[in-house]
Amino acid sequence: MVQRRARQVHQKEERRQVILGAALDLFERSPFQAITTALVASKSGLAKGTIFIYFKTKEELFLVLAEEGLLKFFEALDEALSESKDPLSPNAVTSQVSIALQGQPHLTRLMSLLYTVLEHNVDRLTALRFREFLATRTTRTARYLEQRLPFLAPGQGLELMFQIHVLALGIGQVADPAPVVKELLQAPGLYIFDTPFGPSFERSLNALVMGLQAQVDHSNSIESG
Repeated sequence: MVQRRARQVHQKEERRQVILGAALDLFERSPFQAITTALVASKSGLAKGTIFIYFKTKEELFLVLAEEGLLKFFEALDEALSESKDPLSPNAVTSQVSIALQGQPHLTRLMSLLYTVLEHNVDRLTALRFREFLATRTTRTARYLEQRLPFLAPGQGLELMFQIHVLALGIGQVADPAPVVKELLQAPGLYIFDTPFGPSFERSLNALVMGLQAQVDHSNSIESG
C-alpha cells in the first residue's frame, strides 16, 4: 500500500531511511544496473515519484548509501585505534582495518561504483558534500594511524589511507565476481581464482605496512651508521 506523504521532519527522516534500507536490500541481491527507482519505490511501499523527493537520481541514492557505509567504517576504525595511546604493531593495525571494513560488507561494491557511475549522475553540490565528508574523515583516521604507527612521518598516514582504499577496491572486485563466475570457480583448476576478501586484504595490507616500516628502519640505520 502506498503511504501518505510525510510532513513532519522525523517522518521525512524515517521515510528516507526506509528508502535507503530498501535500496540496500535490493543491492544485496542484484547488480546495481538491474535496480531501478521503481523497484526501490515498490519495495519501500511508496510511489515512484516519492523517491525523487528525497534523492534526485538513483546514483545520488546509492552515493548516500556509500557515505553511510564509510561513516560506519571510519567510526569503527577510529574507535579501535583510539582505545590505546600506545603504539601498535603493523599486524594489530591491519587487523583493525580489516575488521572495520568487513563490518560493512557492501562497502567495497558501492565504492567500486563511485568513480565510474555514482559521481557521474549527481549535481555539483552533492559531489562536493560527499568529497568534503570523505576528506574530513580520511584526514582524521590518518592522524590516528600516525599515532599508532610511529614510524609514519607526518602526512604518511594520508598516503596509507589512500593505499588502503585502493587495496580494498581492487581485492573487493576480484573477491566478488559475477554469479556465473562464482559457479565456475568450483570447477577443478579454477579454485585458484577464488579470493576470499578478508584474508587476502589483510595479508596485502600487512605486507604494505611492514614494507613501510622496513624502509624507515633502513633509512635510520644508514643515518646512524
